[in-house]
Order: sequence, then structure tokens, then C-alpha cells
Amino acid sequence: MLWALIIGAFAAEAPEGSPFASLPYFHHSALAPTKRVEAEFPAVPPEEAAQRHRCMVWVKIGADGRPADARILEGFAGEGCSAPFQSAATAAVQQWKWKPMKVDKQKADVHTQIAVVFSAQQSAPLIDVSREGSPPPEPVKQPKRPQAGDVPPPWPGGDGTSAPAPRPAPAPAPAPTPMPPEPMGPPPTPMEPAPMDPNVPVDPAPSDPAEPDVAPE
Repeated sequence: MLWALIIGAFAAEAPEGSPFASLPYFHHSALAPTKRVEAEFPAVPPEEAAQRHRCMVWVKIGADGRPADARILEGFAGEGCSAPFQSAATAAVQQWKWKPMKVDKQKADVHTQIAVVFSAQQSAPLIDVSREGSPPPEPVKQPKRPQAGDVPPPWPGGDGTSAPAPRPAPAPAPAPTPMPPEPMGPPPTPMEPAPMDPNVPVDPAPSDPAEPDVAPE
């Protein structure tokens, strides 16, 4: 109970088999790493490199945030964590650095557990089929640009083949049927002059007025 009051909600119960059970245990997600170093993939046979490897590293973190100890237990090594991967995992974790943790408001030594996962690597193919196994691609034929003095092609296709057969001309339209002329009406009746009234005097035709005599001065 006293231990729970001191570390409060920050610390958790250490997993079974922890080599640092006397120190407060913090889950790795509760820690704040300030420096991380990725583990290098070790040189192993191709069949081993094609598998996935997972190593569980126990880390004792000092009050200054640096790893004081990092080890892998035989009974809790992980999945496929052989000796080459154990060395690579511990070498990487020993270069990490965390923000110092406080217990009862004082910086203290703590410990945690980190899983280092090595992704499977695919071996390179023995033959590059894109260069040796496959024939080179055929060049794409580009259209020829017209040059000065070139003879125009026989038809728009320009490939030297015969032109397609011409389409038959459409039949001429039939001539329109002439319409008969419309019949005209009777000719107009000539107008007769009106009879003259004998009682109405007839003015004589005007004559040119005589020129007045001019007296000599």
C-alpha cells in the first residue's frame, strides 16, 4: 500500500520475470523518449532474414533519463529473437534517452520493457528480368514530318496504300412539272367619248398674242 501511495497512478505492476522488480515500472507509452536509435538489421542467412523477429528488451533508466542497463532474458526473449538480433536490439536501446521520471516529486530510477521488431527483408532477385529476361521494347513509330520538296501523299492517309473507292454520286432530282398558264379574263371594253351638248359654247383654240407695236422714240 505504501508503494502505491508513493508512485501513485504513474507506475504499474511489473510484468512477470522482470529483472528490475525492485524499481518502479512504467509502461513505455508513459515515458517520453528524447532520443531514439533504430536497430540495424544483422547479417543473417536469407531464410532467416525473410522472417519477422521481435525482441523484448528490459531497460533500467537512471534518474538522468539515460539507460543504466539493457538486457534480454532467455525465457522472455520474444519471437524469433536469435543471438544476432538480441545484440542488435540491446545495442540500439542503450543509445536511447528519456525525460527523467519523478517518483514522489523526486527524480528516480525506473524500468520499462521495449519491443524491438525487425521487419522481414526480401532477398534481391538473382536475375533482373526487366533487363535480361525480357526483350527490349519495340520503338514507337513516329509520323514523318513533311519536308520541303516532298511529294504529297496520294491521299490523306499518307501510307502509300490505294485510296478508298469513291462513293457514287447521288441521282439528280427530277425536273419540276411545268404548270399550265392561268386563263386571262376578257379584254377591257373601250370607252366611247361622251356626246357634246350643242347649247354649250366652245372656246376657240388660243392663239399666240400679237406682239405690241413699239413706237419709235
